Amino acid sequence: MKYYFFPFTKRVINIPEKFLEIQSIIVTKFHELIEIEKQKNQKRYKEDFNQFIAGQKKVYCPTSLSIVVTNSCNLNCTYCYSKIERKNDMISIDKAKTAINFLIENAKLKSQKEIEVEFIGGGEPTLGFETIREIINYAKEKSIPESITSNFYLITNGYFNPELRDEIFNLFKSIQFSIDGFQSQQIIQRINGAKINDPLLVYKNIQNFTNRNASKVKINTVVTNSNLNILVDLCEYYHKELGCTNIRFELMKDTSISKTVKYNYQSILENFKKVLKYAKTNNIQIKVSGPDIDKTGFVYCGTHSGEPMFLTPDGIIKACIEPVYNKTQSDLLIGEIKDKVSVDTKKVEFLTKRNVFTVNDCKVCEIRFNCKGQCSKYYYERNGNYTSINDPEKCDYNRQILKEMIVNKLE
Repeated sequence: MKYYFFPFTKRVINIPEKFLEIQSIIVTKFHELIEIEKQKNQKRYKEDFNQFIAGQKKVYCPTSLSIVVTNSCNLNCTYCYSKIERKNDMISIDKAKTAINFLIENAKLKSQKEIEVEFIGGGEPTLGFETIREIINYAKEKSIPESITSNFYLITNGYFNPELRDEIFNLFKSIQFSIDGFQSQQIIQRINGAKINDPLLVYKNIQNFTNRNASKVKINTVVTNSNLNILVDLCEYYHKELGCTNIRFELMKDTSISKTVKYNYQSILENFKKVLKYAKTNNIQIKVSGPDIDKTGFVYCGTHSGEPMFLTPDGIIKACIEPVYNKTQSDLLIGEIKDKVSVDTKKVEFLTKRNVFTVNDCKVCEIRFNCKGQCSKYYYERNGNYTSINDPEKCDYNRQILKEMIVNKLE
């Protein structure tokens, strides 16, 4: 079987090998179909590319915001990248209100009818739920008179008071739970000595939400040696027992906390293949670390989009959610909020220069628009710059897993 994958139209065309060996009307029709799809793909590429170039030149004017409510946490994850900033703090209501006002004014300037506010860690955001409630109420109060819709999202470890379930479920458009598997993995990797009265609380909270509306619920699992070989079992448990139909498996990144992680990419590939097959068979959404078959692009994440905005409890605006503990990476600290939002646009402009056309390893790579250059912060810490990856094993894995995604899409 020969496959033709068109990343920008997201179309896959397969031609059986036996058809390639003969000259026939069928083969001619196949080639005509492929040529038509090439033209569509090229047209879509040009449209996306022009939009990307225009975006690089625009004024910093975000309409989405991620708020680190607190760096305090009720868990003690073994691999947590935020431990280096762990402290009992809370976002200032005044700073959060200033950020909300900034989003609304930007939406008006861009004639947009929506803003997005995500509450994330840091630590565990629901530890500051009274603050979250006040921020949401303020955003609604200010946006509704302007005919602007405020959408709210939550990323949580799931260990929140059951008395908050109704309010959390109703306030947020989407709730992502971070869990690492069955109870044994949770205790080892995430609770890790923290004082949690009921280790099963996160599962109970997930079930409560999926019973109401499963489409609002996502599960994100960090893949480690502890759970790698049971990913299909976890899929089945999340799906059939917890009722979740939107699942992501994410490889643990190298951080100063988790030390240097050595990946067996062949083992990861084999286990992710099984996960993709399970998802296909059971009609659920699965994302695994690697290229994105459903969404093409020129930059990996919002850090390089020209409009990143992660607000920390102390009022610093960062271009990346992860801690900036390397002083040479101060370009990720792009601004702050005091009486108003102040942003260093030169830093923002510098970060937009990192894309699939400027990263040396990506320039001629056939999957660059799906891979998008991978995490720049990770490779900066590895290589000392933003323009090289120098990770042939990971790049080979990305090609192989994308191939599996393509085949899985057809089967």
